[in-house]
Amino acid sequence: MAERPTRTDLVFLRRRVKPQVAVPDVPATPAPAPAPVSAPVSVARPAPAPEARVGDPGRASSGLSLGGPRSSTPPAASSASGATGPTRPARPARPSRPAPFPAPDVTDVRELSRDQPVVRLSPRRSAIGTLVVTGGVHAVWESTELVDGAAFSTGQRMGDVVTTSGNRPLVAFDGDEVLVTLRHVRELRRALVVAGDGAWLEVELPGDRRLSVDPAEPGERVALAMLVVDGLLELRRVTLPDTLTPPLVHQRFGYSIPERPGDSAPNGR
Repeated sequence: MAERPTRTDLVFLRRRVKPQVAVPDVPATPAPAPAPVSAPVSVARPAPAPEARVGDPGRASSGLSLGGPRSSTPPAASSASGATGPTRPARPARPSRPAPFPAPDVTDVRELSRDQPVVRLSPRRSAIGTLVVTGGVHAVWESTELVDGAAFSTGQRMGDVVTTSGNRPLVAFDGDEVLVTLRHVRELRRALVVAGDGAWLEVELPGDRRLSVDPAEPGERVALAMLVVDGLLELRRVTLPDTLTPPLVHQRFGYSIPERPGDSAPNGR
């Protein structure tokens, strides 16, 4: 490209000419020889960490752990070290209660005698209504809480009265009748109704079922013993000497009647 001539008539338009700098000659250097071709080097990349899965204890989790850090090494087997962890002692087996001995049902028996002294009520008959005993002059009871008491046809009383959850006496006299509340029979452990001299005992059960207790021989008194076994009421005819006073009757059958203020019993028998 040709260089433009410099105008001398327009001084203010004169452009500045950059002076030329001489560049010394540099001797050319020979090009480096190409490197010998060698086998390609394989660079191994680290394997990616396995993805953690929920419920896999063998994989590490990169998320939030609320259970604290986990040890990456599995616990040593107890058999390798020979040490065993504490073992919980086995709970002793609860002894099984013996089943009640076989006894006739009240539907098959009309009379309790010396030869047939015992009957057992069915679960339904043992838990419904009220058992009524007529001919008794002395009643004794004991609850499952070992509360003992006694009552007499004369209105006298000894010991404690057992009141059921229905606010009724468990065993009590109503005139000349002894009433046993069968609805709460599981609160009763045992009871005893003693007849008068030479008297019969009549037992009335719900459903118009009646049962008589034969009188005793001369010199004896008959009594009706009641026992509750696994919610079943058992009735048994027993006899005792007619010379026993009420405290001796209690002692003979193992009743522990506490002394309370105002307690009294008929004189003699």
